[in-house]
Parts: sequence; C-alpha cells; structure tokens
Amino acid sequence: MSVRLLDDFTKNVGFVFLTFMVVNVCNYLFHIFMSRSLGPVDYGILASLFSLFMIISVPAESLQMVMAKYVSSFKAYQKFGKTGLLLRRWLRSISLWAALVFILLLFSSRYLSSFLHLPSRLPLIIISVALVLAIISPVTVGVLQGLQKFGYFGIEMMAGGISKLIFAVLLVYLGLKVVGATLGLTLGYLSALLLALFLLKSLLSRGQDAGDRSLKLERVRAYFLAAALTSLCYMVLINIDILLVKHFFNPSQAGHYAAASILAKVIFYLPGGIIMVMFPTASELYALKEESQTVLKKSLFYGGVLCGSVVLLYFVWPSFVVKVLFGKEYIAAVPLMGTFGLAMFFFVLASILSVYQLSVSKLKFLKILVVATILEITLVSIFHNTLAQVIFILLGISLFLFVFNIWYVFFDKSFRVRGKFS
Repeated sequence: MSVRLLDDFTKNVGFVFLTFMVVNVCNYLFHIFMSRSLGPVDYGILASLFSLFMIISVPAESLQMVMAKYVSSFKAYQKFGKTGLLLRRWLRSISLWAALVFILLLFSSRYLSSFLHLPSRLPLIIISVALVLAIISPVTVGVLQGLQKFGYFGIEMMAGGISKLIFAVLLVYLGLKVVGATLGLTLGYLSALLLALFLLKSLLSRGQDAGDRSLKLERVRAYFLAAALTSLCYMVLINIDILLVKHFFNPSQAGHYAAASILAKVIFYLPGGIIMVMFPTASELYALKEESQTVLKKSLFYGGVLCGSVVLLYFVWPSFVVKVLFGKEYIAAVPLMGTFGLAMFFFVLASILSVYQLSVSKLKFLKILVVATILEITLVSIFHNTLAQVIFILLGISLFLFVFNIWYVFFDKSFRVRGKFS
C-alpha cells in the first residue's frame, strides 16, 4: 500500500500543480478583464466586496483540511460507509451555518453598503449567496481530496475557475457591471458545487455499513479548531505586516512595501498543489501505521526547489520583475525583494511541516506557532525604523518556525507518527 501511495505521489503533485496553474490563470484573466471593463470606481467596489468575501470565508480552508484528514483515514480501511455518513452529516450541519451567515449578512447589508460606499445593496446580497456556496464547497472538495481522487478534484477546481470567468465576462459584457461580476462568481461556485455533488453521488446515496454510527462529530470539531488555528496563524504571519506598515510608514513607503509583499506571497502560495496531495497521502499512511516521512521529505524537496527558484530570481533580477509587473514607479521596492522572498521561502517550508503534523495528528507545533505569531506582531510594532527592518523581523520569525519544526519532526524522539487514527 505505502509503495503504491509513494509511486503515485509525484504524478498527483504534477497534476494538481497544473490544475492550480489553470485556476490561477483564470483568476488573473478575471481581474484583468474586470479592471479594464468596469473602470477604477466599479472595480474598487468589486475589490472591496471580494475582500469581505475572502475574510469571512477563511475558516472554509480549515474545513476542507478536516474532511480530507478523516476521509483519508477512513479510506485506508475501506470504510466508505463511514465516509458517506460524514459527508451527509457535515453537509447538513455546514449548510445550516452557511444559511445563518447569509441571514446575518442580509440584515447587516444596509450598514455594510454604507461603510463600503456601495451605490446598491444588490451586489452585496449576491456575493452573500456566493459566500454560502463557498462555505459548503470545502465539505465536498475535502472528501475528493481525502479519497485522493485528484482527477475529480482537479476537474472540480477547474470547473469553478473557468465557469466563474465565462459567466462573469459574459454578464459584464451584457452591461450588468458589478452585479454581473458578483453573479458570475456565484454561478461559478454553484457550478463547482453541483459537479462535486454529482461526482460524490455514490457516497451520498450509500447505505450505512456496520459500525458507521460510531462516528463522533465532537472529535471532528476538535480537529477543526486545530486546523483553523493553524490557518489563522499563517494568515496573520504573512498579512499583518502590511497593516502595521500602513500604520507606521507614509503612504508611498507603504505602497512600495505592498508591491514587494504581493510578489513575495507568490512564493508562499506556489506549492499549494504539493500540500494538497501531501496531506491526505500522509494521513492515510499514518492510519495504516506505515512510514509517512518520505512523503514529507519529497514535499519539502519539491517545494524547496520550486520556491527557491523564485527566491533566486528575486535576488538576481529584482528590477526586471518589479518593472514588468508593477512599473517603474515601484522601483523603490527592488531592494526589499530578495530578503522578502527568503522570508516567505522559510514560511513555506514551515507551513509544509505544520500541515504534515496536522495530517499525523501531532499538534505540539501549535503552541510555538501561536507564540511566533504574537512575537511577529510585537516586534514589528516596536522595531520599525525602516522597511528592511520589518522584513528582517519576518525573516527571523520564519527561520525560527522552520528550525523548530525541522527539529521536532526529524530529531525529537517524542515525535512518533506510527499509529492508527480513527
């Protein structure tokens, strides 16, 4: 079993990486078209709605991780009846929570429209519907990921990205402007969700096997909190510096820092496909009481080479990158690029190690992760004489997290990964 999983790992990583590239290209084309078709004012409205959407939907990423963890464990012992039970229960539970979020947004739409200076509440209401779908979707996507049906997983991901682009472009072209863009987003999520439900129809209709009723949602919820805390900490670690720089520095410096930050974050998100494949693979090996660190080592190698290449580019040709992507007016960001990229490089490796530990139910790293998050906020708040100083703080924190996680996973004798997870 372990040999087959390891043999498939590289192939799956390559496929999911290509899937992510297709989705990212669709997202890039979406924003290019919208920025040119809507104009600065309407595109600013759309961007503010998207920011609200992203903030509220953050916990959904953790939900996908939880579903993938449990489903991969059930898959290891062919407990597909239990997988179907988990899918049905969480679809009902999360749908109720999503409906509650929609109702809250509906009642607060007048205030939010005023705060965001929206000429109409309709785009906000439409994007609230998209949010409902975005909250439910990780349940189905997480099951596909946990089953390691990466073909279906990739099709679902690409269907969402491509349909969003097509619907939004068509509706904006027809003159619906911001309403059309938000409606296109909603239809994209709806298309992806319906496709995922179709792909999982056999599980949804599957009867319960013996022992299926032993599933305890309390354990699932507890694991969800750990996954959510991990996602939250990394989100803060790579984003809070922008808010602090905006507060402590002048607008011009903050703008240059933001440009450097956007380019640096490319490194952080680049190995997303690797992590998507590593997580359920390591989780299944752990459930089978088999060695899983080979998967981690391969993930660190692939992620290191991929992200290290971009870091090297930022050190060798930073001026070229900044001028091509942002223009000459952002040339002041050039000296920040190399060090910023290196900081994100270590954050990437630390996050791969953290996600691996989640996959094998080892949560000791969480205490250090929370401490590092608080420490970054504190240090940047105290020491911010220059932009370079802020970036060196990020580099120090990322290196600290990487070294701790490497030591704990590979050298701490208390770290044991063989053991059944149920």
